[in-house]
Amino acid sequence: MEPQLLEMKPRLFIGSSSEGLKTAQFIQKQLAVITDCEIWNEGVFGLNESYFETLIKIPNLYDFALLIATKDDRTKSRNKLFDAPRDNIIFEFGLFLGKLHRQRVYILQEEEVKLPSDLLGITILKFKININDSRPSSSLKKCSEKLYSIIKEEGDRFIYTALPSTA
Repeated sequence: MEPQLLEMKPRLFIGSSSEGLKTAQFIQKQLAVITDCEIWNEGVFGLNESYFETLIKIPNLYDFALLIATKDDRTKSRNKLFDAPRDNIIFEFGLFLGKLHRQRVYILQEEEVKLPSDLLGITILKFKININDSRPSSSLKKCSEKLYSIIKEEGDRFIYTALPSTA
């Protein structure tokens, strides 16, 4: 009798605002075949810990991260008003990016959402919301297909990250 190999799927963290939860759940369903995917509201944040403590720890538990930037807030920049994502989405993007590497952390940007100017020039997944329809838009489906292929290709690749000093 030959030993069975357990196939481990890469782990994916999805962060969103409460308003972006439906988008997060759609992506989770699309990527469940190739990832163990958790959305921020599914028990990621434990009891008796602050959000900040948990956020410092969780990048170590995942292989990939997706942060969904939806039109949640209005912000004023250079005397113009813009739709913007919640601040925590940008913070968590940077936090995961610092740990997981740029090939494993993604932003999914709703069309017309303002992102920080430091992200200009980076190719970002963009999608439209179907305002009059509860079904996912074709652009969101295309984004999920792109993520699927990237994670499938990148998932087995080892990424060297700096280890903490033992000295």
